[in-house]
Amino acid sequence: MAAQGLSVTVLERHAAPAQETSGNRAGLFHGVAHAHDGAHAQLLRAAALRAHQLIAPLVASGQVAGNPNGLWRGGGEPADWAQLRAAVQAQGLPAAYLQPLSRDEATEPLGLAPAGPGWWYPQGGWACPADLVRAWLDSPGVTVLGQQDVQALAPREGGGWQALGTAEANGSGAVLAEADVVVVAGAADGLALLRPWTGVDDWPRVRSRGQVSCLSAELAAALQLPTPRHPLASGGYGIGLPPETGGGLLCGATSQPGDEDPALRLTDHLSNVGQWDRLLGRSPDAGEQARREALLATAMAQGALTGRVGWRLACDDRLPLVGPVPLPAAQRTVLTRQEQPRRVPRVPGLYVLSALGSRGITLAPLLGEVLAAWITGAPVPLASSLMDAIDPARFIARAARAASRTAAD
Repeated sequence: MAAQGLSVTVLERHAAPAQETSGNRAGLFHGVAHAHDGAHAQLLRAAALRAHQLIAPLVASGQVAGNPNGLWRGGGEPADWAQLRAAVQAQGLPAAYLQPLSRDEATEPLGLAPAGPGWWYPQGGWACPADLVRAWLDSPGVTVLGQQDVQALAPREGGGWQALGTAEANGSGAVLAEADVVVVAGAADGLALLRPWTGVDDWPRVRSRGQVSCLSAELAAALQLPTPRHPLASGGYGIGLPPETGGGLLCGATSQPGDEDPALRLTDHLSNVGQWDRLLGRSPDAGEQARREALLATAMAQGALTGRVGWRLACDDRLPLVGPVPLPAAQRTVLTRQEQPRRVPRVPGLYVLSALGSRGITLAPLLGEVLAAWITGAPVPLASSLMDAIDPARFIARAARAASRTAAD
């Protein structure tokens, strides 16, 4: 939005940004390959290519820790590989985006052998999310205000919005900031701010706990866990961290819907290490598992095994929430056809960017540009079909189409 010429104020509830899930040491960005090239695959392809364009220069300049020069993703069960490979190759995707690799072919770039064949994404990789957040916020036209815990949004007299903090003695919240436009970008807690203004509880979504594990180089060696030259991903993932940032192996991540426990758990560290084994096609026996559990418990107590717990928000259709907030049902005229998201009436000046799930680094750069263009009227860098797919009004449109079909029947 600042690049579009707007004056932007970011209200951050912590003293500094990237203190929650974005505080992980590393995160992945890459596309996907599906035999059915639907909205999910198309969106991630466009987003991954744009992410690489924006992240690679920041890594090259030293502003962001990372490696944007390739990522391997597993191709599923070997029995299904030939069929999947043929279906994806029929889509004509360029080699600069995606290359099928056998297990032996993948060994050279990765420096180790994966469990089976998979996809090589030359423009995928990893980056430190906290570095990215800081680099992007350090832009002309952006003011970051820390320790601003927004409790509510209120319309401003004459138009626009107020962000309100904790209620004072007279019952009204202190005004933290005012603006013509508000973008809610705070995952589950952020969506709670929309409840008075839209039917946010009708947006099917889930909040999941995730724990990542960071093993020191010495601990990884003791566990006989190799570190890759480039990230591997397929369900779980493994990232070899560079020596200049402390080295070691980052692996993860668990996914536990509805789990609100903030404490690091040994069982989850064991699960993450097990996921890394699976990516490498390894099956430790019971004796090795017992040895590992003892090593990890000791390392956890001594600080050689660390990790972080965070929460992801995702919609049931695996697509994000991006765009102007729809009016609640009571305020939408029944004379307006609402079978298409773009026809649904909106709350003036209120927008959302949320529910990026585990794809935050991949999706955020492109979707930030999409939303800025949506707000300012600039050309939108995304196909209209994908705009409808990420629009929060899509749930209203689906319900309207279902009702129309029922009436026809």
